[in-house]
Amino acid sequence: MTVTTSRRARLSLLHIAPSLVGLLAATVAWSSIGADGRYVLINLTIHNPGSVDIYKTFQTNDENLKRFNLTAEEMSNGNVHLNSHDEVDEIEVKGKKIPLHLDLKMELEGLTYSYLTIDNKTWSVRVGDFNNITLDDFEDDPNLVPENVTLDWSLIPAYNPNPANISLKSGVMEASIHLDNNTLLFQYLEGGVKVGKWVPILPYTGLHLRVINPHTRQLTFSKYYSTDYFMDKEFLENLQNLKNGRIAIVASFYDVTGHFESPVRDAIEEFGSFAVQHLKFRDLWAWVWQAGGATLAEGLVTNREGVETLPPPLYLSLQMPAVNATERFCKDWPTGGTWEKRKHFCDTYDGYGDLCSCDNPFSTNTATPKMETWREDIGILLVTGNRPQYLYRLLRQLLLQPGVNKTQIFVSIDGFHEEPVKLVEIFELKYLIHRPEGAGSPRISRHVRFALFKVLEVLDTDKFIVLEEDLLLSPDFYSGANWGVLGAVAPTPRLCLPPSSLAADWDYWMGTGLVRRGRELIIPEISRTVHAGLTGAHVNGFLIKRRFSNKPVTTDPNTRVNITGLRKELYEREILALVNKAELLNITDPYNYAFPRTPGKVYAVFIKMTREEDDAALKIVADVVTAKDVSQSLGTER
Repeated sequence: MTVTTSRRARLSLLHIAPSLVGLLAATVAWSSIGADGRYVLINLTIHNPGSVDIYKTFQTNDENLKRFNLTAEEMSNGNVHLNSHDEVDEIEVKGKKIPLHLDLKMELEGLTYSYLTIDNKTWSVRVGDFNNITLDDFEDDPNLVPENVTLDWSLIPAYNPNPANISLKSGVMEASIHLDNNTLLFQYLEGGVKVGKWVPILPYTGLHLRVINPHTRQLTFSKYYSTDYFMDKEFLENLQNLKNGRIAIVASFYDVTGHFESPVRDAIEEFGSFAVQHLKFRDLWAWVWQAGGATLAEGLVTNREGVETLPPPLYLSLQMPAVNATERFCKDWPTGGTWEKRKHFCDTYDGYGDLCSCDNPFSTNTATPKMETWREDIGILLVTGNRPQYLYRLLRQLLLQPGVNKTQIFVSIDGFHEEPVKLVEIFELKYLIHRPEGAGSPRISRHVRFALFKVLEVLDTDKFIVLEEDLLLSPDFYSGANWGVLGAVAPTPRLCLPPSSLAADWDYWMGTGLVRRGRELIIPEISRTVHAGLTGAHVNGFLIKRRFSNKPVTTDPNTRVNITGLRKELYEREILALVNKAELLNITDPYNYAFPRTPGKVYAVFIKMTREEDDAALKIVADVVTAKDVSQSLGTER
């Protein structure tokens, strides 16, 4: 059988079939074979929580079946489950629970999982190979040795006062930005563009942003925004978080209007842009703006005939305004310690909002008191790459969470990237740098492997939360996790994660039966996090809109999670009450179904699953519900 474990890879289970065994009569319910009896075969399907089902064949005497008034077929269709010791204690047939003992440890350890590699080969591992693994087995693993780096915190000298020239070109085929003789952007499309009623979106169509520190004339921010969902919101957020006085230079390429929505246009107009409200398909736009100030220069070339024409390029040139040397640094900031590092950081990089604010800088030593119901400090592992603005957004939210202890945060950075490393230094957090292995999904998986090993060494905790930097957190995220550890036991970590050649994602790997070994994955009905990154290995604007844009997450700072209602008796009582009053929906075409939205009413969808492939129906309904933002109760029957 095959089970999907990655967006591009398949997992095949090679089931080592058990040999035909004799009578397994370890309980008093089954007698030995009598002289007058005959052998019959029993073919059992044993349900294995958190993994694939196990198929077991054995012989018994038909007299044993007659004692319980059962046929071999009825026995073979019985309901059998593994217990926590990989044993079978009983079988349920026709409502009867009959003692039956089967020890399947050897068969389970013989199971072999095979994964597809990036070069279309296979990598296999036996379940038995996962036993008795300790951290000491990886003591000499060279891939667990972090990179050593040296950071330079010296300030860049101020540039001479001579005027600098900025020149831009925005076109259908080309976009460029120059500062004197330095090329900050050069985007060129070779070949022609076919003109007709249907014009394909070209690669890299959208906006380019370059930001300059006028005191040093160094590039402090560089980003491309594709013509995709939510690109306009991220563009606006980056503009809003620029340090006052910075020179922001914008050049469009081919077309920028695909998903440039009205609220963003209104906000950019408030900054001083006249052209943003008039942009239409394939219009050309160039804009130079001083953050916190006014527009310095702007140009617009309209495309009069729509899809039928290609407008001529737009050229724009200007001189950078003179600056006051006393305005380079914040006068009222403290001196010494991490403030000197922050001074360097905010002079060198951009897009950090109140981290670099002169009037009200964000405190990196923020500590919010713990709640009365506090149980323990839980470690936090942040895995990050080179997306420092996302990382700051997450760190800022994390440090405002009630009860978060800075000493219990560990940041693992994939590869040496100076900007995120210096950001973590400013926050005085523990961190290590992973030497990158592989590319794409394998690279991410290997980084997580490194991070999981290192967090156990760095933090003084036996429980920890894993976060990626492109998340938003609800105000009760950490307190909710604290409630969730009630009665939890930290399992022995299984860190024989797959090699860098394996085309699988780490989170899918962690969810396989090979790793879970019967443990449950608990998923909250309403998540306390939401994905909020447009750049990454597996995301784009369309996916964000379809999968994440409708996810509810609270922003109320006074929200406090209370999971007392999840106690078994209370939870089952509430679920039963909801099901009893629910109106059953009969859906034949989910993509064209008008889901009701009556306030206060409860609706239910039941999906009958009789075989593994039936989970496709659940995925379709979940996909439709997510896309249409329908808030209803979903039930499954199996």
